[in-house]
Amino acid sequence: MNDEKSAALCQELNEFLKKIRADGTLKEIDDIWMGVDEEKKGEHS
Repeated sequence: MNDEKSAALCQELNEFLKKIRADGTLKEIDDIWMGVDEEKKGEHS
């Protein structure tokens, strides 16, 4: 495994997660796929 490539990918993923956390997308995904409302899960499968 290339440590530089791994570090760059990790940094990119962290930036992506920071962005979707800030704009509410991560919460929306979490609510749909990890939430308790089974109907929401069915709407997106």
